[in-house]
Amino acid sequence: MFRVVDRHAGLWLIAAMVVGWAVGHLVPGAREVIERFTFGHRNLFLVTGLILMLYPPLARVQYEKLHLHMRSPRLLGLSVLQNWVVGPLLMFGIAALFFANRPDYLIGLILIGLVRCIDSVLVWTDLAEGDCQSCAGLAGTNVLFQVLLLPAYAYLFLTVLPDLVGLGGVVMDAPMARLVRSELVYLAIPLIAGVATRYVGLRKMGEARYEMQFLPAIRPVSLFAKIITVGVLFALHGTYIADLALDALHIAVPLAIYYFAMFGLSLGVSLKAGASYEQSTTLAFTAASSNFELALAVGIALFGIGSGEALVAVIGPMAEVPVIVALVYISLWLKRRVFCHRIECAGSFGTRHYRS
Repeated sequence: MFRVVDRHAGLWLIAAMVVGWAVGHLVPGAREVIERFTFGHRNLFLVTGLILMLYPPLARVQYEKLHLHMRSPRLLGLSVLQNWVVGPLLMFGIAALFFANRPDYLIGLILIGLVRCIDSVLVWTDLAEGDCQSCAGLAGTNVLFQVLLLPAYAYLFLTVLPDLVGLGGVVMDAPMARLVRSELVYLAIPLIAGVATRYVGLRKMGEARYEMQFLPAIRPVSLFAKIITVGVLFALHGTYIADLALDALHIAVPLAIYYFAMFGLSLGVSLKAGASYEQSTTLAFTAASSNFELALAVGIALFGIGSGEALVAVIGPMAEVPVIVALVYISLWLKRRVFCHRIECAGSFGTRHYRS
């Protein structure tokens, strides 16, 4: 059921934008009430929503099985290459090509290239008949890399590389200390809650009940929190964002190019390495998805609620969902047309495939 809801996440977000704008501009005093809960640069509704968006997927990651995926260095190495080398560099190039004269959109796109998806990718992999167990393990690995590398990557891709390629004016003006604080608030808090929930849940319920009953029960929290967050965002700054409708379309184009390119490159590299369909598809979807919740949290924390960086993170899911759904159908088509002609020899990830 929730897989169908995920497919229409873009429509839910559009509805949240419309309702949020209407509440902010047609309901007397609505904006004033929301702004009363703003302390410094943080609005209580937005902070709560951003944390709740990340909690269910982080409670789903199989932390207790991460060591099993470490035993497959080739699979792990391909995932790290695609997610933490190819992905950020590709997005940096696309962003520079489209928005060299718009630093806010440039930074917003680069941020999306730096944060890897840990939730919806499980849905897409399942729909494409990939290896969901490996996907959960790779998502957990990406969580660890995100916690350790995000500040360093943000400094490298938002400050160092723009200067090296002649975009010297495009330098992140927010202090790194604020980025670290935002990561602690919006990533560390839900991560600790997710790890604790999984540890206690597995002990009290057992793995089967935890996976089949508890996780589906809390999964809608993420989407509802995202809807509320976007609604509040548009209630506060709906007029500003509505004026940028054409910009939203302009943002969607490089995002779509990025997802198609990342999927194709990752699938090709995985096939070249001799991976099966299930493994190749899992690696491709893991690399071609982004964590918009974290990108939105960082964008708001560093650049403000009404910033262009935050707008890019809001537009992101609406561009990603239809593209990824199309990639699901492409994957299933490739499975029938290409992989059905392969026979698999005994072995693990290094298994080679031969035409029958």
